[in-house]
Amino acid sequence: MMIIKLVACVIILLVLCYLFFTKNKKSKNRSDTEIDQINGIEDKFFEGVNNGKEKIQFLKIDNQMDLVFIKSLFQAENIPCYVEFETVSRVRPSINLGDLGNYTLLYILEEDYDDALKVVEDYLESRENGDIDIEIYKKT
Repeated sequence: MMIIKLVACVIILLVLCYLFFTKNKKSKNRSDTEIDQINGIEDKFFEGVNNGKEKIQFLKIDNQMDLVFIKSLFQAENIPCYVEFETVSRVRPSINLGDLGNYTLLYILEEDYDDALKVVEDYLESRENGDIDIEIYKKT
């Protein structure tokens, strides 16, 4: 009788462990997919540049929250882009270092300029906060 209880406890423990690890694996796969989507717009950007398309510096962004929203909007609109200094600007996001590098530069393909400009202008109009920490570079 004692052996049956022990075997039942071991079986229950194994089932719980299986359920726990498969649930964590599924959530990890979902975040991997999100990362692949974000990397996908960068991959499309570099693919375009490698195929001879012109890249242009489009935005200088001081606020990381603006960067997150704009990247999401570009992803939704399928506008390839690349962000330079993204990791460095996260080191001290609350301290404005001005010209010392507490900003990010966002690059796009020149052919996407008009679409990207429309997305950013719509975003800026929708912001409730009046402080704009975004500089838009004009197409030359």
